[in-house]
Order: sequence, then structure tokens, then C-alpha cells
Amino acid sequence: MRFLKVTTFYGEYLQLFYERRPHLRLQPFEQQLRELMWDGFGWADFFQHALPALGYEASELIINAEPLQRAWATEHGVVFPPGDWWHEIAFEQIRSHGPEILFLDDTSVFPADWIGRVRAQCPSVRLVLGWAGAPSGRPEAIHAYDAILSCVPELVAGFTDGGKTAFHLNHGFEPRILERIDVKREPTFAFTFVGQILGGSAFHEERRRMLLGLAERLDVDIYSPIANVPLRGKITRKLKPLLRPIAAAVDRIRVPAKLRRLIPLPPVASGVYDRGLQLPRALRKSLRPAVYGLEMFQKLHDSKATFNCHIGASKRSASNMRLFEATGAGACLVTDAKDTLGELFRDDEVVSYSSLEECVERVRWLGDNPTKAREIAVRGQKRTLSDHTYTIRAQRLDEIIRSLLARR
Repeated sequence: MRFLKVTTFYGEYLQLFYERRPHLRLQPFEQQLRELMWDGFGWADFFQHALPALGYEASELIINAEPLQRAWATEHGVVFPPGDWWHEIAFEQIRSHGPEILFLDDTSVFPADWIGRVRAQCPSVRLVLGWAGAPSGRPEAIHAYDAILSCVPELVAGFTDGGKTAFHLNHGFEPRILERIDVKREPTFAFTFVGQILGGSAFHEERRRMLLGLAERLDVDIYSPIANVPLRGKITRKLKPLLRPIAAAVDRIRVPAKLRRLIPLPPVASGVYDRGLQLPRALRKSLRPAVYGLEMFQKLHDSKATFNCHIGASKRSASNMRLFEATGAGACLVTDAKDTLGELFRDDEVVSYSSLEECVERVRWLGDNPTKAREIAVRGQKRTLSDHTYTIRAQRLDEIIRSLLARR
């Protein structure tokens, strides 16, 4: 079966990626795609690599990588549209690939009418799957999918209760990452956090609260996109209603990346704009520039212990990517104690906490017992490499696809 996954990458990541490789934006589509996938951001080509063994011809698209998409459009004689080029070029790519299974891996990105247009004009498509790793920004589009997949069982239950077909699919780890980072390097960072800090009860309010408490009590290095928000203070907060449309306009007119980074407006697509300006000073002192892709995996590997806290929507379940990225890279994971954590890891493979005080106590214990911390990290990595790879997740995805096709 022909399988096509369509995704977006963080805008800030793409800016940094191409700034560090200025030669790449003029290279052919396939070369750009290979280098992007090699860097291992998000899911990268992990399913594309795992699915062929199960009988699939799998491909990937990154629809918001402008140099990449511009190259494809040029090579295929498609006029690069000035407006909604994300969806227009993606539509032409889908028609060109002729997939049977279309996997749109962020339900917040794709409008219902666009999905309907794909179905109407791409007759090869038999299933349209959507991914919701967090509450969808386009709830009105959920009906356009044949099924929704999510790593969060609570979201799956919500979709099901609303009459939508939905399935649980855990995140995983790609072992090839370990061939691309320096795994012989000894960890030098005592305690880290790598990830987003967004507001809203369904997202990272508890994470923000925990990180603030940890920063007040411990030395913690926080690598987050929120560190890159340059404007702060009362004046900035008053200007937000004016700055928001300006930031959106700058994104629309395709300002070159180098110039864009000189403009004191954070990336709209990063999701950190409104929230970043409200971080307490105690938390900001621990902030470090965001790391992505292989740089992120190297930072996790170089961490003796690393912190995790789930989004608010995942109230009972251990569900996020960091569970597997951190353990797979070889860090000792310190994570919130969820009801389902024991289904993924044993107690001696990760360190769990139920409160800020317990988290502080356990991080200090790890610092005082580095040999024990290392033993936990080794066991956690062994479990991830045996039970939580994308090869295993692809088997579950294949089961879902075949069960849906069997119903037709």
C-alpha cells in the first residue's frame, strides 16, 4: 500500500536548520529532504523507514519548509502560489504521490474543506488519518478524517465519546539516532529540561509551575523555544494586540530567515508568543536556547538526569514523546507519576514524582548517587530499545490501518 505522511515542523527549527546550512536552500528537493530527515526532528522519516517491512511504500512531506517546497514546485512545474502555499503545494504533492493511506499528522493544520478537496480530486486515497497529540486547534475539521490517532488516551476517549473513530498509538524512539550522535561522550549536565512551555490548562501550566519550583531550588538547564522570545516587560504586554498581526504579516510575506531573526517579533507558529512574556524572572535565569533534532538528542544523552511533565490534557496517562526520546538517548528520566507509567517502564527504569517536593528530593538523590542514576538510565534505555521503537509502533499503525480498511 502507498502511505504518505504529511507534517509540519516548528517554524523556528526550520529557520535555524537552513541558517546553519545556507547552501541547502538551493539544492534539489530530494537532497533537502534527506538532510532534514537525517536531523531527526519530530517523527522525521521514522515511519517511512519502518513501514516497508510491513508491505508499504511510504513517503513523507514537510509542507511548511519553504525552500524544500519551492524546490519541489520548481522541479514539477507548479507555480509557487503567493497565498496559502502550504496547502496548495501539498495538494499537488498528494496528487502526484497517489497515496492510498494519507496520514495528516497534526489535526490543527488541515481545514475540513481542504481534506474534502483531496478526497474529491485524489481518487487513490482510501483512508485519511489524523493525529492529535494535544487538543486540536481545528475541532470543526475532526469529522473530515476517517479516524483520529493520539498518544493521549484521554483524547482518544473524548473523540470516541463524540462519535468519532479513534485509536491510541504511543510515541517511540528511533534507534538510528544513536548512530548519529556521540554516544561515547560522558554526561556533563546534571539536570535538564528540553521542550516547550505553553500556557493554557490543557497544555503546560503544571509544567511551568514545576519548572519554576525546580529553578528556585535546584540548578536546572531549561532548553526551550521560550528562551528565544526577545521582548518582555510591561510595555511589551501592552503592545501585544498590535504586535500579533504584525508578526503574522511578517510570516506571510516570506521575509528571508536572516532578516526575520533581526525583527524583534517571535515566530507566530512557535506557539510561545503570548506565553513567553509572562515567565517569572526566577524561571528565566535557567533558560537556554532551544535545541532540536540531533542537537536535542545529544543534549539528552549528555544529561545525567532530565525532567518531564505531561500536558494538562493527559491527566492520568504517560503519553508524550519525551518519555522515549530521553530514555532512548540514554538519560535518566525524571517524570510525573501517571497511572499508566508502569505499562511502559518499570520503577527501576525511570524516576517518578507526585509533587514538587518529591521531585526535588529525587533529583537531589540522583545527584548524590551518580552510579545509581546511571544504572537507571541504562535500564530505561534498554527498555525503550526493546519495547518502544518505531518498528514496534509501525506494527500497531499497520493493525489500525488494516482494521479500518476491513470495515469498508
